[in-house]
Amino acid sequence: MFNLSLGILYMLVHFTLFLAAYRLFGKSGVYGWVAMASVVANIQVIKTIDMFSIVLTLGNTMYGTIYLASDLLNENTERTQPRKQSGSDFFIGRLDDHYAARAAV
Repeated sequence: MFNLSLGILYMLVHFTLFLAAYRLFGKSGVYGWVAMASVVANIQVIKTIDMFSIVLTLGNTMYGTIYLASDLLNENTERTQPRKQSGSDFFIGRLDDHYAARAAV
């Protein structure tokens, strides 16, 4: 029961913070959210939870907000904006992987 409540809490917090970033800062807030969420999601995947007999990690809902950000940019902006966001997400992800690998050594 604790895992279910923890998973629902994290899901609500992640999506609420994403919507707050979009409402307060607009397109720049979405870019900032993607950069921050890429790093935080890689930290949160350490904790596994069991929701509805499915083993998940806490980072799964954070990854969901990244996909929501790209969909939001795709629907509400010109065609080049989602490509820029995907490129920055790829760069941040590789940078995060690089530092995680160096910390493990």
